[in-house]
Amino acid sequence: MAGTPDAAEIFHAKCQLCHTTRQVTPSEREKLLGPPVEEVMLKVKEKYPIREDAVRFIADYVRAPSIDKALCPSLDRYGLMPSMEKTLTKAEAEAVAEMLFDTYPRGTVNKPASRKK
Repeated sequence: MAGTPDAAEIFHAKCQLCHTTRQVTPSEREKLLGPPVEEVMLKVKEKYPIREDAVRFIADYVRAPSIDKALCPSLDRYGLMPSMEKTLTKAEAEAVAEMLFDTYPRGTVNKPASRKK
């Protein structure tokens, strides 16, 4: 597939700085710049269970985020993500969105603890 963006490579280079793909401890969570991918994709798939709809939403959101479009309740913690419009082409955003939909969430996700010990 010549010309098809390598979604994993794009994600690693342009998204993973803020969005980790692994489970995190509470102390690691404090250092994150954005919510983990597992949690984001749970919210995306709740609202957009059909792949094409989810891909369209993700590709649009990352290039033009807004509070009105936001699905994750983590805005208070992380704020609104910056626009990736100048960082990701539409094709790159779509490729990453397809990869995210096809890959995440993986199995059981530990939701953030709601109470402190």
